[in-house]
Amino acid sequence: PPRSTLFPYTTLFRSHVSREKILAEMVINWDQTPLQYIPAEKWTMEAEGTSNVSIAGGADKKALSAIFTVTLSGEFLPMHLVYLGKTSQSLPTHIFPTGFSLTKNPSHWSDEETMMLYINDVLEPNMTAKRDELNQPTTPAILIYDAFRAHTTDGIQQRLQKLNVLVIFPKNRTDHLQP
Repeated sequence: PPRSTLFPYTTLFRSHVSREKILAEMVINWDQTPLQYIPAEKWTMEAEGTSNVSIAGGADKKALSAIFTVTLSGEFLPMHLVYLGKTSQSLPTHIFPTGFSLTKNPSHWSDEETMMLYINDVLEPNMTAKRDELNQPTTPAILIYDAFRAHTTDGIQQRLQKLNVLVIFPKNRTDHLQP
């Protein structure tokens, strides 16, 4: 996009970071993306030289959603994974790295409940640890993410406000502000 369409967002972002003295470690961006278990209809495996190759997984549309989070200082936070399912049996049984957050719902897309789990299980503990490490217990954070409805509910906004987090979600422009 032309620079003029980004100007209000970059100016707003820079003014908040400067005015609130937000540290690079506290400039945070998250984004949610679907991940397929099997990339349906895009690959196959067969012995070399086989003349007739069927496509594997063409009808399998199983997926999960992952929230990837990074700070301006380059630190990646543990992932939050949302699996398709209604019970805890929908979750994998293998051990994930420390700090990962696993949950499920009927659509595998985040809703307010799964986002609240992410905030409580991943974002808050990591922000608290970073504030302690920096000896800045009250330093504010700024969070950049898209305006997906599960991210913008009143409950989510109130929870982030309690954590001293300023939120910026410029529609169709988060990729230009991502750390």
